[in-house]
Amino acid sequence: MSSLAYNGSWHHFLGVYAVNYADFWVDGVKVSSMGHGLGAMTHLPLTDLCIGAGLPIALQNEYFKGRIDEIRIWNYPRTPTQIGATWHTSVPANDPGLVAYWTFDEGAGQTAGDASSFANHGQLGATSLAESDDPTWTVSDAPIGPLTCFAQRYCASLPNSTGLGASIDVSGSFSVGANDMHLTASGCPPAKRGIFFYGQTRVQYPFGDGYLCMSPLGPGLFRIPTPQTVDPNGAVDLLLDLQGLPGGGAISGGSTWNFQFWYRDQLPGGSGFNLSDAMSVTFCP
Repeated sequence: MSSLAYNGSWHHFLGVYAVNYADFWVDGVKVSSMGHGLGAMTHLPLTDLCIGAGLPIALQNEYFKGRIDEIRIWNYPRTPTQIGATWHTSVPANDPGLVAYWTFDEGAGQTAGDASSFANHGQLGATSLAESDDPTWTVSDAPIGPLTCFAQRYCASLPNSTGLGASIDVSGSFSVGANDMHLTASGCPPAKRGIFFYGQTRVQYPFGDGYLCMSPLGPGLFRIPTPQTVDPNGAVDLLLDLQGLPGGGAISGGSTWNFQFWYRDQLPGGSGFNLSDAMSVTFCP
């Protein structure tokens, strides 16, 4: 596609670099992908990062002729779920792995502040002095909304020994700071034991007498430590403690995670266990 197709409106461009592949995304959609054997990305301490200019910056044809807003750098390859959740919204400045975040909201001066905890502040132009060829500040109308949080049901459940399919639900503010989200499941066999678990990549694979609704591959599945016993009405309720989650499964604002309930059950000729459907939750700070 010609670059002219992007003229006259805002677009989100993103590159993902891993040790063996690189992806390129436009407006939340992956448009190219390739494998490579270059290994991990390294940083040369004496080489500056230039935004809107190439090297050497003295060459006029190396300048970007447009407007730039909201630049973020992460120290790990973002997953498709993470990209889809935040490409059109702001993100928490203290999000794990965020090593640089320039919002360009200053409006004046020679400094572009880095909102991340690393304080990689930048300067406009080649020197700290105001010069005629420096970039200029403008009031941005980029369609970047506030970080939103929401829940969405997906996947399917199959009938258990009650004749029903178990259903998972979530409630609360979905705020990491409030730490008030409840996980519930209904339609389960009474008095049976089960666990809630979570992961990031959606799938729907036959598993036991139902479906596994998230991939066990990286970053994997995480078990919420507290086992549950189904009550006489076929339901369970758990207040999810975001401070007590297993290592590697930390939940932060702006991240999206998927939740499911696994429970024991005995159908004639069955596997001895079943699962609910699943809920996908995007968390607020």
